[in-house]
Amino acid sequence: MKRPMIGWVFCLWVIGAALSNSILAAPPQKDELVVSAQTSFGSAGNVAPTVPGNSYRQWFYSFCLPIGGSLNQTFPLQFQLNHTNRTSGEAASVSFNAAGSLSSSITLPARFDISDNNSIQNTSFTVATGILADGEYTINLQVPASPNNKVSLSHDTIHIHVTVGSGCIDSKPSCLYLMRIRFANNRL
Repeated sequence: MKRPMIGWVFCLWVIGAALSNSILAAPPQKDELVVSAQTSFGSAGNVAPTVPGNSYRQWFYSFCLPIGGSLNQTFPLQFQLNHTNRTSGEAASVSFNAAGSLSSSITLPARFDISDNNSIQNTSFTVATGILADGEYTINLQVPASPNNKVSLSHDTIHIHVTVGSGCIDSKPSCLYLMRIRFANNRL
């Protein structure tokens, strides 16, 4: 009578061990894709990106133009896929999507593949607008990478804000835009 009990105890022990390993196992590690926005250049001069507050995974550029002004600016980007998981020799595919009131004015970079050998790959995109009326304009450039179950991104959105005309004070965007950024970041 004791032998069947030992069988059940062993069976329950095996099931418990299997479940605890799957429950307690660390989530799979991912390679990290580091996205670094660089100083832009063009008709608005050299403009460095910022990360106001503790904006999670976001870069911001802000421009101030006179009424009737236009923007013709190049934005260099630097990518590095760091080997941070347990599998070497992997690659990620990086693509780009744009949204916002000036999204039709952007020339997106081509999709590209990058290896997890820690080497740096550079690309850029250009924003070329026509004459802009008084107001505020935006572009949000999203940088997805796949396979997303194997790649994490350091930054995945680049925000471009253009203030034209009366919103500019001493060639700087009004404090209202900067306050909206701070408010949005505090809600994250």
